[in-house]
Amino acid sequence: MPNLANLFAYGTLMLPEMMHQLLGKEIKSIPGTLNGYACYEVKHQIYPAIVALDGSKVSGIVYKNLRNGDLTKLDEYEGEMYERKTVEVRLNDGTNLPCQTYVCKVEYISYLDNKLWNPSRISPEGLLGLLR
Repeated sequence: MPNLANLFAYGTLMLPEMMHQLLGKEIKSIPGTLNGYACYEVKHQIYPAIVALDGSKVSGIVYKNLRNGDLTKLDEYEGEMYERKTVEVRLNDGTNLPCQTYVCKVEYISYLDNKLWNPSRISPEGLLGLLR
């Protein structure tokens, strides 16, 4: 039986079109909140990155039961700037769920703008550019 993991997505991976393109399948999601992190714009990009920050929170979605192969594909997409970490995500029903998420590596913090990221920045045209 394969190992399964949950994934908290807060940026481009929140979009069903992106997940379908990357994994070749539809994956249902549920809303969640990650406490203790903030989501910032990456300078000159349409995607964000999160960093640990007490008192902050990030809204996103949770994909349940991803396979190791799915996570490997997502690791490749996310690239060198991010590391996958295990975090506790609060679901709307008040429960906490362990999830994997992509956090900005310390050596890339200077790539972040000091503006909080807004998901409305992502357009379908922008997504196509990310996949090239």
